[in-house]
Amino acid sequence: MTAWNYQPDIIGPGFTAEIKARVADTLKEGLLDGKYQDRFDFGPIDVEERTDYEGQLYLHVYIVFDGDETQLDPDWTSTLITRIRPELIKRGLPLVVSKSFVAKSDWESREEVPVG
Repeated sequence: MTAWNYQPDIIGPGFTAEIKARVADTLKEGLLDGKYQDRFDFGPIDVEERTDYEGQLYLHVYIVFDGDETQLDPDWTSTLITRIRPELIKRGLPLVVSKSFVAKSDWESREEVPVG
């Protein structure tokens, strides 16, 4: 297994609610609030467990924002995972994470899709 796919023993068969909350907190407090300060309201930050095509677990983060979308820096947002990974490792979470930014209006109007 490569270092990229490494998942610590604390994960077990799935990601706990605590791990998901720690990932969301790391994103919001450590990166989003610092970069965008008062220009955006972030939340909820929804963290979902997924499985890739090789059967490896990873987390996908939906970052819901309220604010002028044109003010999101595409260079910064596209490299967010690169910046978040060292912070997650520092916090004991060497996890594989992907992300999507979603406008609050889109998030609130989404239809719930049954899983499975």
